[in-house]
Amino acid sequence: MSAPYLRQILNVICAASIYQCGAPAQTTLHPAALPPQTLESVGVAAEPEIEIADLAPAALNPSALADSIRKYRFMSHEAWDKGEVDSALGYFQHYVKYRPAEAYGHYYIGRIHFEKRDYEAAKPALLAAIAQDSLHINANLMLKSIYDTDDKPNSAARCLERLLLAKPEDVKKRRELADSYRQQGNIRLALSHYRHLAEADSNSIELLELLAVLNEDVDLSKALRWRRRMLRGPLALSSANAETRGALRAQRLETMESMFNLQRQAGRHELAFATMSDLATEDPANRGSYYSRQVEMASALGWDKRWIQALERLVEADPGDVQSLCLLAEWYLNQGDAERTRKCLEQGLQVSADDAHLLVLRGDLLVVEGQEEEAIAAYERAMSDPLWRDTAQQRIWQVRPPETDEEKAKREFFGR
Repeated sequence: MSAPYLRQILNVICAASIYQCGAPAQTTLHPAALPPQTLESVGVAAEPEIEIADLAPAALNPSALADSIRKYRFMSHEAWDKGEVDSALGYFQHYVKYRPAEAYGHYYIGRIHFEKRDYEAAKPALLAAIAQDSLHINANLMLKSIYDTDDKPNSAARCLERLLLAKPEDVKKRRELADSYRQQGNIRLALSHYRHLAEADSNSIELLELLAVLNEDVDLSKALRWRRRMLRGPLALSSANAETRGALRAQRLETMESMFNLQRQAGRHELAFATMSDLATEDPANRGSYYSRQVEMASALGWDKRWIQALERLVEADPGDVQSLCLLAEWYLNQGDAERTRKCLEQGLQVSADDAHLLVLRGDLLVVEGQEEEAIAAYERAMSDPLWRDTAQQRIWQVRPPETDEEKAKREFFGR
């Protein structure tokens, strides 16, 4: 083929290219005037057709790159809207080649796999989306669901943490996270979220109870503060109506009992003693049992003054408590308070006229008052109780010492 003829062919090709680019073709040759030719007929090797998508993004100029991005974004959503999920997946996969640092494409790839229940394929795509946008709500929700299915609570908790950074007001998710940490044994993290929830809902008895119980193993003083907050807030009877007052009172008593135990554990015995007094006021029907515990506590701690105060309250609350009356009468007797001793003994003997302990104490009082014969009579009545027989006999001998053999012989001789 001659060089001039080949030159004409190339001019035609150039003119066609310029025309396709939008510029008017400047040539004197009209393609229709030329004989049909192929690249092989002009000795040029055939080139493979090149799609823009087949080129690496770096090989495209900015204009072509932008065109590709727009094209695949449009085509992916068009396929998605038509329900052509597999086509959409392919377009999104092309899209992320051009936008690898954008969460958008990775998220939709993960979402398609997730909805197809291919969780293993969904996971890396969702992780890629979160790597670009850690607060991506839907990506974190889907990934959390996968971790829940895989029974990976630590990983699921991290998803919840990110969700709360994006939506800190989401009470439901925060409660889920707090419960998750508690179940995993991560008490400190659980407490931080329960505190946040309690600040938002200060009347939730359940939340305050959780905070109190969890703090028992962390900080007893904080546990006590949450218990007190329960009493001042949601368990305050002043704000209760007639229908809920009974239930609230029961919860108040339970909370105060817990406070007492915590105070003892923390070594705050004076506060614990005061809490028992509060319980007696709150629950007057059972005040005797609370005063009894105060008596035991004061006795163990060597608090003589508080011990007697609690004992006095106890016999006042339960006049039929013979044992406590005996203890109180004995204490008054040792203090030289005959009047109070007599009062306690009379009260006790009205309840149990044959109680040996009371009879021995009555004999002791009569001895002090110089009524020895009456004292011996009381002691002799006490001897009917085997447990007190020896004690009563010793008291009699103290008042009337037993005769020696010599004294007995003299009495018998002179008596004749």
